[in-house]
Amino acid sequence: MSINASRSILPIRAQVVPERQDLIDGLDAHLPGASSFDDDSWNVWSWGKRRHREGTTTANFAHILHAELRVAIKLMVLHKRATEKVTHTYAFPNIRVASFLGEILGARPLSKLTNADVQRCEQRLSTQYGAGCSYLTNLAMIAEYLNTWFALPVTYKRPKTAAARYGVKGTDVGRRKKLIPESVLGQLLALQTRTDLDAEDRLFVSALAINVACGFRISELMSLPVDCLVNDEDALYVRHVESKKGKAAPRLIPPQLKPVVEAAVSDLIEITNEGRNIARRWVEKKQPDWSLVLEDPAAIAYFLGEFLHEWTSDPDHRLINPDAAWHRDRGWIDVLGALRRNNGAVNATTEQLDLSWSSFNELCKQQWASRRGVLCERKKGLTVEDWQRRDRRVMSKYQFFRAIGFASGQYRKSDQMQEMIDAATRAQMRGEVYPMPPFEIELEARFGRSRPVLLADQNARPLLFVDEALMVVPKYLIGSHETKSEDFKVLEAEQFMMWLGGRPGRASVFERHGITDPRTGHPAKFVSHDIRHWLNTAYHRGGLSPEQIAILFNRQSFEGNSTYNHMTNEERREAVAGGVRDHAITGHITDTFRSIAEVNRSEAEMYLQAMTRQLNVMPHGLCAKDLAAEPCPHHLSCFSCATDDQGVGTPCAFLIVDASDDGQVKEIKRIQDNADAMLDWFEEDGMSDAPQVQHFRNIASSTRKILSEDA
Repeated sequence: MSINASRSILPIRAQVVPERQDLIDGLDAHLPGASSFDDDSWNVWSWGKRRHREGTTTANFAHILHAELRVAIKLMVLHKRATEKVTHTYAFPNIRVASFLGEILGARPLSKLTNADVQRCEQRLSTQYGAGCSYLTNLAMIAEYLNTWFALPVTYKRPKTAAARYGVKGTDVGRRKKLIPESVLGQLLALQTRTDLDAEDRLFVSALAINVACGFRISELMSLPVDCLVNDEDALYVRHVESKKGKAAPRLIPPQLKPVVEAAVSDLIEITNEGRNIARRWVEKKQPDWSLVLEDPAAIAYFLGEFLHEWTSDPDHRLINPDAAWHRDRGWIDVLGALRRNNGAVNATTEQLDLSWSSFNELCKQQWASRRGVLCERKKGLTVEDWQRRDRRVMSKYQFFRAIGFASGQYRKSDQMQEMIDAATRAQMRGEVYPMPPFEIELEARFGRSRPVLLADQNARPLLFVDEALMVVPKYLIGSHETKSEDFKVLEAEQFMMWLGGRPGRASVFERHGITDPRTGHPAKFVSHDIRHWLNTAYHRGGLSPEQIAILFNRQSFEGNSTYNHMTNEERREAVAGGVRDHAITGHITDTFRSIAEVNRSEAEMYLQAMTRQLNVMPHGLCAKDLAAEPCPHHLSCFSCATDDQGVGTPCAFLIVDASDDGQVKEIKRIQDNADAMLDWFEEDGMSDAPQVQHFRNIASSTRKILSEDA
């Protein structure tokens, strides 16, 4: 059903502001799968990037009890999908927040929503999920959407509920806690040389080794192509598929880690090669894609009928066989033929066949019944279901799901399937074959297997096929007692995280191998994303510029670096001091240091140490004033606080600017451009005598002075 034909859309569409009503048209094309707009449950699996198998990820809008708000949120989610190609995870938090907001609205119409309702929603979310919960961001998104689409008088901005714990704006305690001790990483990497590791440890130790060198997001690590290594003029790169909207580029490997990464990739290829082979063979098998078939009643009737015909046609699945009797452990045995060849000597026959008396009698009884064309009577006390479970020839729901690779697929069973399976079992018991359904070319084409795609772009175009991926293994290679399978499994982020953190029945890698955190003396503990933090900090300590680090980590801009920089204040002070000594950092402190150093180097170093004791991070530089001891006398205005003898503005004496930091330079240039624009505006309006003019003149001259020194 199209959106315009939907019964629920009409009253809501009338409330949408006129300039946005046309945006509703055409959203039908972005509905997931077979869902209609009026459905309250959408299977948004197809919105995800990982597509190696069809699955179900349900966005349940029924949780939003308020009918009008439910329709409004459907429009919001669908419009975001159409315009920004959001993934399947976008809907869930917004549905959760809207369910709270709908309860607060109660019986009132959507048009009566107020800021007080939004504030009450914030309180409920904070009470249930904590003051800093991420749901408050979704509340802000919903409020903005309702304001712009429905002109509702609501505004909301998520409050800053807590200070940063780590990163540039955090504390030394928080930064130390966030960083992984290098000794822990060293012990983990040392496991690579062990020859007694099981498949899971071998696999994930190698994956971790790659990430120590690359700092991938976990989704990027789990989606590497098998030919991920690129050698270019003796430099090694790892190519990958970027998971966010960054600058996609191969990841450069530090020369010291080149052998580690090459060994890790080689080991992974060896472990996972059979998984890729299975993925290739999976397409070649003359079977449908059962994950699709099991969602369609017509396809079930056709393909299950084909399966049951082939099963009951197989000679090894006969229940009535005059030529042999069935032994559950040894298969077919011609006991009557052996007895005849031994001239009826039972003892000689049992000894020859290595059978007990009871087993021999049961098999004789079975084969005599088959020669009469009937099924042997089962043992007393053995139910039909027990018999079906014990005899692998008998068609049952368990045999069916096991045969198509759905070991845990029992929940998919329907009455239709059970009736067909029961009919096949009865045919076997009569010694008959289940009839083959008439050939349907359309169904064969629609549900035939196609090359499985691991990653697709926003327009569903394949980026990486499963048989080209590095992290694909035989289905039961890890995490199961079963080992034989003709099915593949793509490793997920959750499996790597459970390897690090442990799961029921299997302790973490740190506990199993005695890897301790030197800070606590207890088994180490960290999450996969912490490796990214560690590598970012290592690059900062090594002296790379923010722009270089942003490029290495595929970020859109260098602003994202700060959260990952866990250098301590002491390390940052030493870096600033080095910049002052090398004349790479400008400002009053640098000028004073040079003047003192010309007379007495020792006193200059003492001055530098005193002035860099406290450093506060700002977008345009560092402030050396201890703001905890006394407030800023210039009201945080670093560029308009003073003038020199000629009345020209000068920057604050406590300001430190790193000329090599492109971020600081760009921010100062932005401040200068803004000051020049304000001065032009005052002049055009004839307000050159306004008191603000001198303020902006000071800013313009201060920033110009710094930029000219940097140049």
